[in-house]
Amino acid sequence: MISSEPDPERSTPQQPTSQRPQISISWTPAAKAEYSRLGTDAVPASPTRAALNALAKRAIFQTLQDAPPKMEALANLENPAFSLDVSFVGDSEIQELNSQHRGKNKPTDVLSFSQLEGEWMPFGEFEKGEEILLGDLIISIETAVRQAAELKHDLTHEIAFLAAHGVLHLIGYDHDTASRRRAMFALQDEIVATLESAPKVTKETSVKTRKTTSQKTSVAAA
Repeated sequence: MISSEPDPERSTPQQPTSQRPQISISWTPAAKAEYSRLGTDAVPASPTRAALNALAKRAIFQTLQDAPPKMEALANLENPAFSLDVSFVGDSEIQELNSQHRGKNKPTDVLSFSQLEGEWMPFGEFEKGEEILLGDLIISIETAVRQAAELKHDLTHEIAFLAAHGVLHLIGYDHDTASRRRAMFALQDEIVATLESAPKVTKETSVKTRKTTSQKTSVAAA
């Protein structure tokens, strides 16, 4: 299980690639209800919502520390200040979004909605120290619980993977070709392994062989 507590030796790197991001996390009523219902049966000793929120923040911060942005608009920024919003939803809610934005009428595990695609924002338009809104992550707690059970690892492992996967999409990574998929999933493995190597953590099943349904969805900045 990945601890949701911050590791003091890791939370403030000597040479940070970005400032600690500003992350807003919310749960829809449907997600709260489904997690309460699923928690007793599907996830024995399930972590609290607050613990999953803290874990998602750790995974996002670790990803932004370890993964060089692929977007040209972000690649040359020095110690940038990122922000993003994370929403935990139910399967019916993420299915509606998946259908509306991707034309796929079925639930998925995570969707990434970038604020930096659609309306191109060149590097020169970002002021030093300016907060940069990356976009939104939408995570289905129902699908996360189900996939954790299918893959036989902890829910904390699954949430860390999905948060890292979604953020990588927001900073320009994709798995639309075999080579890009290998590179992206290898980086996700490293990020999750870093989180699992923190104190009070038990090493879980590798994510290298998993097949995710995660996808990136681009939306123009408002």
